[in-house]
Amino acid sequence: MNQQTYLAIRSGLNLSRRDSALPLFLGQTLALIFAVTAICWFLHQSVIRFAAVPLVALLMFRSFAFMHEAVHGLAARGRGLNHALGVFFGAICLLSYDSWKAAHIAHHKWSGNLDKDPVMAMIKIFPTFPGPLRAVLTLGWKIWVPTLSFLQHTVFWSITVRSTLANPKSASNLLSVVTPILIWGALFFCLPASVSLEIVVPGVFVYLIGTEVINAPHHLGLPYVRGETRIAIWDQHQVARSCVYPRWLARFVVLNFNYHSEHHMFPYVPWYHLDQLHLSVHAELGSQQMMDPSFAWVRRSRTQDLATVFGSPQETQRRAA
Repeated sequence: MNQQTYLAIRSGLNLSRRDSALPLFLGQTLALIFAVTAICWFLHQSVIRFAAVPLVALLMFRSFAFMHEAVHGLAARGRGLNHALGVFFGAICLLSYDSWKAAHIAHHKWSGNLDKDPVMAMIKIFPTFPGPLRAVLTLGWKIWVPTLSFLQHTVFWSITVRSTLANPKSASNLLSVVTPILIWGALFFCLPASVSLEIVVPGVFVYLIGTEVINAPHHLGLPYVRGETRIAIWDQHQVARSCVYPRWLARFVVLNFNYHSEHHMFPYVPWYHLDQLHLSVHAELGSQQMMDPSFAWVRRSRTQDLATVFGSPQETQRRAA
Protein backbone atom coordinates (compact mmCIF):
# COMPACT_ATOMS: atom_id res chain seq x y z
CA MET A 1 0.00 0.00 0.00
CA ASN A 2 1.29 3.47 -0.79
CA GLN A 3 1.12 6.48 1.48
CA GLN A 4 -1.60 8.20 -0.54
CA THR A 5 -3.96 5.23 -0.27
CA TYR A 6 -3.18 4.87 3.41
CA LEU A 7 -4.07 8.50 4.09
CA ALA A 8 -7.26 8.17 2.03
CA ILE A 9 -8.42 5.23 4.18
CA ARG A 10 -7.62 7.14 7.36
CA SER A 11 -9.47 10.28 6.32
CA GLY A 12 -12.43 8.39 4.86
CA LEU A 13 -13.54 6.79 8.15
CA ASN A 14 -14.79 8.18 11.44
CA LEU A 15 -12.22 6.70 13.84
CA SER A 16 -12.75 9.04 16.77
CA ARG A 17 -13.02 7.87 20.37
CA ARG A 18 -16.31 6.92 21.99
CA ASP A 19 -16.85 8.17 25.53
CA SER A 20 -19.15 5.20 26.18
CA ALA A 21 -16.41 2.63 25.53
CA LEU A 22 -14.69 2.86 28.93
CA PRO A 23 -17.86 2.60 31.09
CA LEU A 24 -19.06 -0.31 28.95
CA PHE A 25 -15.78 -2.19 29.33
CA LEU A 26 -15.64 -1.55 33.08
CA GLY A 27 -19.25 -2.68 33.45
CA GLN A 28 -18.55 -5.91 31.57
CA THR A 29 -15.44 -6.47 33.69
CA LEU A 30 -17.37 -6.02 36.94
CA ALA A 31 -20.01 -8.44 35.64
CA LEU A 32 -17.32 -11.05 34.96
CA ILE A 33 -15.80 -10.59 38.42
CA PHE A 34 -19.27 -10.86 39.99
CA ALA A 35 -20.02 -14.04 38.00
CA VAL A 36 -16.77 -15.71 39.08
CA THR A 37 -17.30 -14.65 42.70
CA ALA A 38 -20.90 -15.87 42.74
CA ILE A 39 -19.99 -19.26 41.27
CA CYS A 40 -17.14 -19.77 43.73
CA TRP A 41 -19.24 -18.60 46.70
CA PHE A 42 -22.58 -20.27 46.08
CA LEU A 43 -21.61 -23.27 43.94
CA HIS A 44 -18.25 -24.23 45.40
CA GLN A 45 -19.45 -27.76 46.14
CA SER A 46 -21.07 -28.27 42.74
CA VAL A 47 -19.42 -29.36 39.50
CA ILE A 48 -20.78 -26.10 38.09
CA ARG A 49 -17.94 -24.32 39.91
CA PHE A 50 -15.60 -25.31 37.08
CA ALA A 51 -17.54 -22.96 34.78
CA ALA A 52 -15.60 -20.20 36.53
CA VAL A 53 -12.33 -21.43 34.98
CA PRO A 54 -12.94 -20.08 31.45
CA LEU A 55 -14.40 -16.91 32.99
CA VAL A 56 -11.10 -16.30 34.82
CA ALA A 57 -9.21 -16.80 31.54
CA LEU A 58 -11.65 -14.48 29.77
CA LEU A 59 -11.19 -11.80 32.42
CA MET A 60 -7.41 -12.05 32.09
CA PHE A 61 -7.29 -11.81 28.30
CA ARG A 62 -9.73 -8.93 28.16
CA SER A 63 -7.50 -7.23 30.75
CA PHE A 64 -4.48 -7.87 28.54
CA ALA A 65 -6.23 -6.39 25.51
CA PHE A 66 -7.36 -3.34 27.49
CA MET A 67 -3.89 -2.82 28.95
CA HIS A 68 -2.70 -2.84 25.35
CA GLU A 69 -5.15 -0.02 24.63
CA ALA A 70 -3.66 1.94 27.53
CA VAL A 71 -0.16 1.48 26.10
CA HIS A 72 -1.35 3.38 23.02
CA GLY A 73 -3.09 6.02 25.15
CA LEU A 74 -6.54 4.79 24.12
CA ALA A 75 -8.00 3.46 27.38
CA ALA A 76 -9.07 6.88 28.68
CA ARG A 77 -8.73 10.49 27.61
CA GLY A 78 -6.82 11.64 30.69
CA ARG A 79 -3.16 10.65 30.79
CA GLY A 80 -3.19 9.84 34.50
CA LEU A 81 -6.34 7.72 34.29
CA ASN A 82 -5.04 5.97 31.19
CA HIS A 83 -1.84 5.05 33.04
CA ALA A 84 -3.71 3.89 36.15
CA LEU A 85 -5.96 1.66 34.05
CA GLY A 86 -2.90 0.23 32.29
CA VAL A 87 -1.21 -0.61 35.59
CA PHE A 88 -4.36 -2.20 37.06
CA PHE A 89 -5.36 -4.31 34.07
CA GLY A 90 -1.74 -5.21 33.39
CA ALA A 91 -1.61 -6.57 36.94
CA ILE A 92 -4.68 -8.73 36.31
CA CYS A 93 -2.96 -10.37 33.36
CA LEU A 94 0.30 -10.87 35.29
CA LEU A 95 2.29 -8.12 33.61
CA SER A 96 4.18 -5.06 34.80
CA TYR A 97 2.66 -2.24 32.76
CA ASP A 98 5.65 0.10 32.38
CA SER A 99 7.99 -2.67 31.29
CA TRP A 100 5.50 -4.15 28.86
CA LYS A 101 4.73 -0.70 27.44
CA ALA A 102 8.41 -0.03 26.72
CA ALA A 103 8.78 -3.38 24.95
CA HIS A 104 5.56 -2.93 22.99
CA ILE A 105 6.44 0.55 21.76
CA ALA A 106 9.79 -0.84 20.59
CA HIS A 107 7.88 -3.66 18.87
CA HIS A 108 5.85 -1.14 16.86
CA LYS A 109 8.92 0.88 15.99
CA TRP A 110 10.88 -2.14 14.76
CA SER A 111 8.09 -4.53 13.77
CA GLY A 112 9.44 -7.35 11.63
CA ASN A 113 13.08 -6.50 12.35
CA LEU A 114 14.78 -9.65 13.60
CA ASP A 115 17.59 -7.68 15.26
CA LYS A 116 15.55 -5.05 17.12
CA ASP A 117 11.92 -6.15 17.52
CA PRO A 118 11.42 -7.63 21.04
CA VAL A 119 8.74 -9.97 19.67
CA MET A 120 11.40 -11.57 17.49
CA ALA A 121 13.67 -12.37 20.44
CA MET A 122 12.46 -15.97 20.77
CA ILE A 123 13.24 -16.64 17.10
CA LYS A 124 16.83 -15.58 17.71
CA ILE A 125 17.48 -17.33 21.02
CA PHE A 126 15.56 -20.58 20.52
CA PRO A 127 18.39 -22.24 18.52
CA THR A 128 20.80 -21.39 21.37
CA PHE A 129 18.77 -23.29 24.00
CA PRO A 130 20.08 -26.67 25.18
CA GLY A 131 18.57 -29.58 23.30
CA PRO A 132 16.49 -30.85 26.27
CA LEU A 133 14.92 -27.41 26.77
CA ARG A 134 14.05 -27.14 23.07
CA ALA A 135 12.49 -30.61 23.26
CA VAL A 136 10.41 -29.71 26.33
CA LEU A 137 9.16 -26.48 24.75
CA THR A 138 8.30 -28.26 21.51
CA LEU A 139 6.47 -31.04 23.36
CA GLY A 140 4.46 -28.49 25.32
CA TRP A 141 3.63 -26.68 22.10
CA LYS A 142 2.39 -29.89 20.42
CA ILE A 143 0.26 -31.09 23.34
CA TRP A 144 -1.20 -27.64 24.11
CA VAL A 145 0.68 -27.04 27.35
CA PRO A 146 1.68 -23.34 27.45
CA THR A 147 5.37 -23.88 28.18
CA LEU A 148 6.28 -21.20 25.65
CA SER A 149 3.99 -18.62 27.22
CA PHE A 150 5.25 -19.53 30.68
CA LEU A 151 8.85 -19.10 29.50
CA GLN A 152 8.06 -15.71 27.97
CA HIS A 153 6.46 -14.53 31.22
CA THR A 154 9.46 -15.77 33.19
CA VAL A 155 11.93 -13.97 30.92
CA PHE A 156 9.77 -10.83 30.98
CA TRP A 157 9.70 -10.73 34.78
CA SER A 158 13.42 -11.41 35.10
CA ILE A 159 14.11 -8.45 32.81
CA THR A 160 11.56 -6.32 34.70
CA VAL A 161 13.11 -7.08 38.09
CA ARG A 162 16.62 -6.31 36.84
CA SER A 163 15.53 -2.99 35.31
CA THR A 164 13.66 -2.05 38.50
CA LEU A 165 16.67 -2.77 40.68
CA ALA A 166 18.83 -0.74 38.31
CA ASN A 167 16.42 2.22 38.53
CA PRO A 168 14.77 2.01 41.98
CA LYS A 169 13.82 5.71 42.06
CA SER A 170 11.23 5.37 39.28
CA ALA A 171 7.92 5.47 41.19
CA SER A 172 5.90 4.60 38.09
CA ASN A 173 7.97 1.54 37.30
CA LEU A 174 7.93 0.42 40.93
CA LEU A 175 4.13 0.77 41.05
CA SER A 176 3.81 -1.34 37.89
CA VAL A 177 5.91 -4.08 39.50
CA VAL A 178 4.30 -4.03 42.94
CA THR A 179 0.65 -3.88 41.83
CA PRO A 180 0.43 -7.38 40.27
CA ILE A 181 2.32 -8.85 43.23
CA LEU A 182 -0.11 -7.24 45.70
CA ILE A 183 -3.25 -8.16 43.76
CA TRP A 184 -2.32 -11.79 43.16
CA GLY A 185 -0.78 -12.18 46.61
CA ALA A 186 -3.96 -10.88 48.26
CA LEU A 187 -6.08 -13.10 46.02
CA PHE A 188 -4.30 -16.31 46.98
CA PHE A 189 -4.11 -15.23 50.64
CA CYS A 190 -7.86 -14.57 50.92
CA LEU A 191 -9.22 -17.42 48.81
CA PRO A 192 -9.71 -20.93 50.15
CA ALA A 193 -7.04 -23.30 48.87
CA SER A 194 -9.67 -25.34 47.02
CA VAL A 195 -10.78 -22.29 45.00
CA SER A 196 -7.20 -21.35 44.18
CA LEU A 197 -6.30 -24.86 43.02
CA GLU A 198 -9.55 -25.71 41.24
CA ILE A 199 -10.50 -22.36 39.71
CA VAL A 200 -7.78 -19.70 39.72
CA VAL A 201 -4.74 -21.80 38.75
CA PRO A 202 -6.58 -23.63 35.92
CA GLY A 203 -7.95 -20.25 34.77
CA VAL A 204 -4.42 -18.85 34.52
CA PHE A 205 -3.38 -22.01 32.66
CA VAL A 206 -6.19 -21.55 30.11
CA TYR A 207 -5.26 -17.87 29.77
CA LEU A 208 -1.65 -18.76 28.97
CA ILE A 209 -2.84 -21.18 26.28
CA GLY A 210 -5.06 -18.41 24.95
CA THR A 211 -2.15 -15.99 24.68
CA GLU A 212 -0.32 -18.50 22.49
CA VAL A 213 -3.37 -19.23 20.34
CA ILE A 214 -4.24 -15.57 19.82
CA ASN A 215 -0.82 -13.89 19.74
CA ALA A 216 1.44 -16.40 17.98
CA PRO A 217 -0.13 -16.09 14.49
CA HIS A 218 0.30 -12.33 14.42
CA HIS A 219 4.00 -12.29 13.49
CA LEU A 220 5.46 -15.79 13.25
CA GLY A 221 6.21 -17.30 9.87
CA LEU A 222 6.32 -13.94 8.09
CA PRO A 223 9.13 -12.13 6.25
CA TYR A 224 11.54 -10.18 8.40
CA VAL A 225 14.26 -7.58 7.98
CA ARG A 226 17.62 -6.98 9.63
CA GLY A 227 19.90 -4.18 10.77
CA GLU A 228 18.46 -0.65 10.92
CA THR A 229 15.61 -1.31 8.48
CA ARG A 230 12.17 -0.09 9.52
CA ILE A 231 8.93 -0.90 7.73
CA ALA A 232 6.75 2.09 6.83
CA ILE A 233 3.49 2.24 8.74
CA TRP A 234 1.42 1.82 5.56
CA ASP A 235 3.39 -1.37 4.76
CA GLN A 236 2.99 -2.98 8.19
CA HIS A 237 0.58 -5.50 6.69
CA GLN A 238 3.67 -7.22 5.26
CA VAL A 239 4.96 -8.16 8.72
CA ALA A 240 1.72 -8.63 10.68
CA ARG A 241 -1.07 -11.15 10.17
CA SER A 242 -4.76 -10.59 10.93
CA CYS A 243 -6.97 -13.43 12.16
CA VAL A 244 -10.62 -13.86 11.21
CA TYR A 245 -12.81 -14.75 14.19
CA PRO A 246 -16.57 -14.81 14.71
CA ARG A 247 -17.82 -11.32 15.52
CA TRP A 248 -18.77 -12.14 19.14
CA LEU A 249 -15.33 -13.61 19.81
CA ALA A 250 -13.48 -10.72 18.19
CA ARG A 251 -15.40 -7.96 19.93
CA PHE A 252 -16.20 -9.37 23.36
CA VAL A 253 -13.35 -11.79 24.10
CA VAL A 254 -10.24 -10.30 22.44
CA LEU A 255 -11.38 -6.67 21.86
CA ASN A 256 -10.59 -6.93 18.12
CA PHE A 257 -6.96 -7.74 18.93
CA ASN A 258 -7.17 -10.27 16.08
CA TYR A 259 -7.17 -7.44 13.51
CA HIS A 260 -3.47 -7.15 13.99
CA SER A 261 -2.21 -5.83 10.68
CA GLU A 262 -4.86 -3.10 10.90
CA HIS A 263 -3.65 -2.25 14.39
CA HIS A 264 -0.04 -2.01 13.23
CA MET A 265 -1.02 0.24 10.34
CA PHE A 266 -3.26 2.43 12.53
CA PRO A 267 -1.95 2.08 16.11
CA TYR A 268 -3.76 5.24 17.26
CA VAL A 269 -7.21 3.79 16.41
CA PRO A 270 -9.28 2.43 19.35
CA TRP A 271 -10.08 -1.27 19.36
CA TYR A 272 -13.78 -0.82 18.65
CA HIS A 273 -13.03 0.66 15.19
CA LEU A 274 -10.63 -2.06 14.01
CA ASP A 275 -13.35 -4.31 12.55
CA GLN A 276 -14.65 -1.40 10.48
CA LEU A 277 -11.10 -0.51 9.50
CA HIS A 278 -10.48 -4.13 8.49
CA LEU A 279 -13.17 -3.89 5.80
CA SER A 280 -11.47 -0.90 4.16
CA VAL A 281 -7.93 -2.25 4.46
CA HIS A 282 -8.83 -5.68 3.12
CA ALA A 283 -10.84 -4.19 0.27
CA GLU A 284 -7.71 -2.32 -0.79
CA LEU A 285 -5.09 -5.02 -0.18
CA GLY A 286 -7.01 -8.17 -1.07
CA SER A 287 -4.69 -11.18 -1.24
CA GLN A 288 -1.71 -9.01 -0.29
CA GLN A 289 -2.95 -8.88 3.29
CA MET A 290 -1.72 -11.67 5.55
CA MET A 291 -4.85 -13.42 6.86
CA ASP A 292 -5.56 -16.46 9.03
CA PRO A 293 -9.15 -17.74 8.81
CA SER A 294 -10.71 -19.88 11.54
CA PHE A 295 -7.52 -20.61 13.51
CA ALA A 296 -5.97 -22.38 10.50
CA TRP A 297 -2.43 -21.22 11.36
CA VAL A 298 -2.72 -22.45 14.95
CA ARG A 299 -4.16 -25.85 13.99
CA ARG A 300 -1.42 -26.38 11.42
CA SER A 301 1.49 -25.04 13.47
CA ARG A 302 0.62 -26.97 16.65
CA THR A 303 1.64 -30.16 14.86
CA GLN A 304 5.08 -28.78 13.91
CA ASP A 305 8.36 -28.47 15.79
CA LEU A 306 8.99 -25.03 17.24
CA ALA A 307 12.14 -24.72 15.14
CA THR A 308 9.88 -24.87 12.07
CA VAL A 309 7.29 -22.54 13.56
CA PHE A 310 9.89 -19.91 14.44
CA GLY A 311 11.62 -20.17 11.08
CA SER A 312 10.60 -17.52 8.56
CA PRO A 313 9.71 -18.86 5.08
CA GLN A 314 11.72 -16.07 3.56
CA GLU A 315 14.18 -13.51 4.80
CA THR A 316 13.49 -10.21 3.12
CA GLN A 317 15.66 -7.15 3.19
CA ARG A 318 13.84 -3.89 2.45
CA ARG A 319 14.94 -0.34 2.24
CA ALA A 320 14.17 1.76 5.28
CA ALA A 321 11.16 3.93 4.69
